[in-house]
Amino acid sequence: MKKPVFLVLWCLIGTALFAQKRECATMQNLAAMQAKDPSLVAKMAAIERNTAQKVARAGKVIDGDIITIPVVVHVLWKTEQQNISEAQIMSQMEVLNEDFRLKNTDRTNDWSDREADIQIEFCMATVDPNGNPTNGIIRKQTNRDQWGSSNDIKFNSRGGITAWDTSQYLNMWVGNIGVNSSGQTLLGYAQFPGGDPSTDGVVMSPQFFGSAAKGDDFFLSNSFDLGRTTTHEIGHFLNLRHIWGDTDCGGDDFVADTPLAGRSNTGCPSPSTNSCGSGANDERDMYENYMDYSDDACMNLFTSGQKARMRAILLGNGVRARLANSTKCSGGGTPNPDPNPTDDQVPSIPGTLSVTGQTETSVDLAWGESTDNVGVVGYEVFSGNTKLVGVVETQTRITELTAGETYLFTVRAIDAAGNTSGFSNSVEVIISESNDICEGVEPYNPAIFYDVGDLVTFQGFLYEREFFRWTNLGACGSNRVSERVISEAVSPPLNLIAEVKMFPNPVVNGKLNISVDGSRTGVYYSVTNLLGQVVQNGSINSRVEVLDLSTMKTGIYIVKVVFNDQIVSKAIMIE
Repeated sequence: MKKPVFLVLWCLIGTALFAQKRECATMQNLAAMQAKDPSLVAKMAAIERNTAQKVARAGKVIDGDIITIPVVVHVLWKTEQQNISEAQIMSQMEVLNEDFRLKNTDRTNDWSDREADIQIEFCMATVDPNGNPTNGIIRKQTNRDQWGSSNDIKFNSRGGITAWDTSQYLNMWVGNIGVNSSGQTLLGYAQFPGGDPSTDGVVMSPQFFGSAAKGDDFFLSNSFDLGRTTTHEIGHFLNLRHIWGDTDCGGDDFVADTPLAGRSNTGCPSPSTNSCGSGANDERDMYENYMDYSDDACMNLFTSGQKARMRAILLGNGVRARLANSTKCSGGGTPNPDPNPTDDQVPSIPGTLSVTGQTETSVDLAWGESTDNVGVVGYEVFSGNTKLVGVVETQTRITELTAGETYLFTVRAIDAAGNTSGFSNSVEVIISESNDICEGVEPYNPAIFYDVGDLVTFQGFLYEREFFRWTNLGACGSNRVSERVISEAVSPPLNLIAEVKMFPNPVVNGKLNISVDGSRTGVYYSVTNLLGQVVQNGSINSRVEVLDLSTMKTGIYIVKVVFNDQIVSKAIMIE
């Protein structure tokens, strides 16, 4: 172990000697995962609500017995240097167990009132998924120069190594990640709780995995050679965000005892560094925290608030509870039982399912929200016994239907624990060959100016023109003599799901285009960061509205377009 005096010296000269900057690809990976699976946004939001509730009930500190997590390390190498030694791997394990148990000797004690023993330890797996003995290290030679952050490294079929059961092992892949689109070397990335189980784990480049303080001749890169990058990425794996919250001083990292920060810190900052500096109670940046971007030699602590978040994920009904109870390596204790039992409460049945629009090949469905003790993360739409689609919102369009066929649709809800509700009412839909044709009534033509009282057909429904609106009279006028309950402003209903497009994504040069029928009034948009804060909003008044997002920081945002009771949400990435 290097002496603390040497570490201080390293902090003073490190940034002068080496220009390399810490670059974590976790948020980029999250953006890609959310773009691939939009329901992930709602699922992570439900996990966040569960975490906040558990932390609040526990008085913001969750103590208990030691939680021991089994680890398997998959080493993928092209050069001999990349085929790192077992000694280098074990040096990384030593660092993790020191950092997560507050046994690291380089602590400065500047935050002694907040630094915490996380009571989490890591051990190399001693048994593989088939029950055979193992040392927890798997090696594979590859011809791949770099892997990037696309998760290819996690699949045999893509040249990588397929994960061991991610509910029983913390999978770590060690392979050359390479550089991002800006030419910056990527040190590592992790998957937040709630993502696809097949890709769950942590990825590290070999030159940042291990500690030069614990052995000689290791393949490590200066400034990031003390194992803190892996500590940082496992923090993400256990639900910690970057210390600055990936936003400016208006947001944070969901942890009360970490000071607000307006940006990441690099190198070894001045002890007086304060990137916000607003108000009498504002504190300096906690650049010593493992979740900042400081050099390895200047990181030395997690806080009690961060401890509560990590242990909440591992205890009771936390999404990583099975991993916390895994017995795939010897030693370690059993986590304290959570005051809440495992979540087995199913969501309520969705509200009434109805047809809101229909063409010769598609049908629009809508239903009422479900409720749940933790949170509904999405809905599954079925035709008979066949699942058609999973969605986040309470509406969807089913396409590629066959004319002349009869379909029976139902929907059910699913929560963060995977519990499913009962099925909603069923609706029968007959797909005719010309749904816009009702006897004696022409289809709606947007080029025509209609008078009050005129009738048109639109997506299988009959509409009557009223003053500044159209009224839906049902399928070919089936509800004409009953109460008129569905009205749309100006023109027949806009189907946002089918018509809204946002491009380019990722956003280039700060400009995002939203394509929608801007001839309608009452179409609005909002841009929200991952903390749920609205950072921009307005109305859409043209067919292609160009949003200027150039003042926003790099990261993931949620853009919502709203028309009446319809909402379309999409995750975008600002580079």
